[in-house]
Amino acid sequence: MTAYRKLYIGASAGVGLTLVLLACIFFLKQEQKWPEFPATAVGPAPLVQLQVERDFGWRTGDAVTLNIFIKTFAGTSVDVEGIALAGDFEIRGDIRLDSRKTEDGGKITRVQMSVQSFNFKPAVSARVSMTWNKDGEKDWKEIDPTSIELHTSATYDGRDNLQEGKLQYLQGFHLWVTLAWIVGGIGVVIMATLYIRRETRNLPVYVPPVEPMSMWVWAVIRFESAWTKILAGDRSPEVFQEIDYVVRTLLMIETVALTHVEIALSNHPFGKQGTYIIKACELVLFRGDKLKDSQLKQMKLCFEQIVANKVFRNAAGELYSR
Repeated sequence: MTAYRKLYIGASAGVGLTLVLLACIFFLKQEQKWPEFPATAVGPAPLVQLQVERDFGWRTGDAVTLNIFIKTFAGTSVDVEGIALAGDFEIRGDIRLDSRKTEDGGKITRVQMSVQSFNFKPAVSARVSMTWNKDGEKDWKEIDPTSIELHTSATYDGRDNLQEGKLQYLQGFHLWVTLAWIVGGIGVVIMATLYIRRETRNLPVYVPPVEPMSMWVWAVIRFESAWTKILAGDRSPEVFQEIDYVVRTLLMIETVALTHVEIALSNHPFGKQGTYIIKACELVLFRGDKLKDSQLKQMKLCFEQIVANKVFRNAAGELYSR
């Protein structure tokens, strides 16, 4: 096993453990802490507590999660299905029930419901009532109603239950979550960097694709090659056959007979120049004539006029077309 592979596996394991830790912290934070009821309470009447996220900063129509914790003692029960909600709120959606057993043989039941109030006033209240009895008895007794009041102010609303002293900031797991994200992020960056460096090292060298040669550049190259032979004294039919082929291909009249060339190029902007070159080449190819220097120069001039606005040379002398 190579060092890179060991480091890769180690970093992956570290990142995985970090993610698991973050998930555990997240779910622990989401889990609501259940209240502790007084240990001196011996019953038999159940104890009830109401909890909400906060008692201020609510607006009309907000969905408020109301948690009702009911402490029942051994040998007693509560009619959970008969819980009545009075006041300014109404229940929305389903009610969630779950419970936990206590050391004294009783249990704590949590009734979680989502409520809403559409009453427009500074404070809205909710009052919960329910009944209980002892096991084996038929008579149900009513528990004293428990109420809670929620205010629509953003923070302070004039109530007199203010706490003195320095404001305490509850840090919770925020610091550890932040550190875990930082460490996990650094680990991911290191792992990704090493992996990319290893993979790119084995990649073949990139060779940029060759740009396809345009028809105009191709024609200039082929014509100049033939013209170089003419300047060197080669006046053979093969040279003029090459020029004839280049011009016919460039003007897209490869299969047009000589007698119809002028008609085929009548609407072409350089029809006269193309016709002159093709007819001059045909004199050599079919009649065996030898062209004069003036005819050769005129043929070269005609070709330059055809490609003048299409093919150019850069500073390095390379041909390119527009």
